[in-house]
Amino acid sequence: MEIFFISKILDFFQEPETKSLLFWGSAFKPNTDDVRESISIKLILFLAEKFASIGLYDPKALDNSRIALENKDNVLFLTNKYDDIDNYDALIICTEWKEFWNPNYEKLKKIKSKAIFDGRNILKKEKVIKNGLIYFGIGT
Repeated sequence: MEIFFISKILDFFQEPETKSLLFWGSAFKPNTDDVRESISIKLILFLAEKFASIGLYDPKALDNSRIALENKDNVLFLTNKYDDIDNYDALIICTEWKEFWNPNYEKLKKIKSKAIFDGRNILKKEKVIKNGLIYFGIGT
């Protein structure tokens, strides 16, 4: 998943070094604070080298994420998934937390490129598109 997903993200952006990404979810699965084997952490470690900044929100795993990403100065840890959403160029969903399944689309429309990369296919593609956003899922 990682290489294919990274390619989708990188192919979408011209000049990624000027762009910012917002990640929802860093735990390897919902209802835990465990980030060992987390796809999100692996993606952030790679993409932080290519993008200007990365915002990360997770309802339980932020403390462990800070430890895993401590050498990444361009990663911001958010306590609200919609914090400064208008400063980000795309949303990347990496953990299927229930609170991500039905997002506030009016707030998501503030994302600069309107792009959502759903790494867990938890959103309904038709609903995302109907709300004026661009949807990229895994395997779709």
